[in-house]
Amino acid sequence: MRALAIVRIVVAAAIVVGAVAIAQWGGVRGDAHQVLRTLFDHASGLSRQVLIGLIIAAPIVLVLTLTRLVRRNPAAPAQILSLFNGLAPVVGVAAAALDLAGLLHGASLANPPSPVSMAPTLAEASLILGIGLLVGAVAALPKGASWNGGDR
Repeated sequence: MRALAIVRIVVAAAIVVGAVAIAQWGGVRGDAHQVLRTLFDHASGLSRQVLIGLIIAAPIVLVLTLTRLVRRNPAAPAQILSLFNGLAPVVGVAAAALDLAGLLHGASLANPPSPVSMAPTLAEASLILGIGLLVGAVAALPKGASWNGGDR
């Protein structure tokens, strides 16, 4: 169970790295931090709100997960982690789907659509998806821990 959560973390991190690579291919200049900042600055209203929510949720989930793993405390808020495990990926996928729908609408209006001009929006959708999956995967880590100190 924990191995699956670790695989989910690796896949989510790869999606975020891919978002940076797509944005750089599309003409966004700078290092990874600058590219992520540019993607955030140019995000649409809903996408920006989803990104803010997921970025706020990430350290909360990380602290709760570490508390639960280090102390192996059954009183740690398992319900909150379960909520983030299920909700964060769904929110990320939904926001990414809305971004992609906007991308396709914009591409249908362009004559002819340029892949390079669509890259920043595709990178933004990938970033939202990756962060949502990452938050959900980190929240899933304690599920593999049993209370007697071993792993299931």
